[in-house]
Order: sequence, then C-alpha cells, then structure tokens
Amino acid sequence: MRAVSLAWALALALGGCSAPVPTSSPGAPAASASPVVSPVVSASATATPAVASPVAEPTSPPPAALEEIRNDLAGRGVTDAMTVVSADAVQWPDGSLGCPEFGIVYPTAMEDGLRIVVAAGGRTWDYRFDSAGRPRLCAPEEDA
Repeated sequence: MRAVSLAWALALALGGCSAPVPTSSPGAPAASASPVVSPVVSASATATPAVASPVAEPTSPPPAALEEIRNDLAGRGVTDAMTVVSADAVQWPDGSLGCPEFGIVYPTAMEDGLRIVVAAGGRTWDYRFDSAGRPRLCAPEEDA
C-alpha cells in the first residue's frame, strides 16, 4: 500500500493534475480505483501567460541611490543638475527588474527594489535597483 501511495504522490508531482489508476500485481488484493477527475481548462488558460506587471509604490529615494545615479551620470559625461522625476519601491516579477537584456538569464523569483527616474543633461534616465541596492540603467530602446 505504501508503494501505491508513493507512486500516487510522485505521479501527481511530476504529472500535474492527472493521476494514474492504481493497478494490482499478481497475488495482491485488487486495489480499488478512485475516479480520476480532470479539471476543465478553458482556451484562455492554455494561452501564453503575459509578463506580470511590477507592483510599485511611490517612495522617497534613498540618498545612497541618488549618489549612485550621480556617479553613473558623471561617468557618462552628464554633469548638469539632476532632478528626480519619480521614485517607486517596486516588486519586480523577476531578476531582470523589468528591463531584460538579450542573452542574459535572470532569476525567476520576485525581486524587491527601486525604480528612480531622473532628468539630467536634457533627457530622462531610468534607473532600476535590485534588493541589494545595485543600480542598473534601463536604456531606452533607441539607446540599446
């Protein structure tokens, strides 16, 4: 009986919602077969899932994050005064922080972080910070 239970649990874990009907081996009492219920799946449930949108909440940007942005902009030759356009605490759906780069594999776990958009040098700069406070400039498509 333990082997049947273990096989049942393994089949459920590996096979999703469908489960095998237990069979009996020669010399063993016949196992009672439970009906297998298949869930009804709609066409929309089988479609490719959309990328989850990040959950954002306005926040005050930490001074350390603003300093990281100033340093990055200075490295890019932008020395004009910087104005914070928006700052949000964000829960990203994955490690790409909503700004994936081609050819890089990202962790698929939710990632807490920040999105800080600043204006400097006549343009807008979109910075993403992961939970460890590491910044990444999310380049607009025309810059990529």
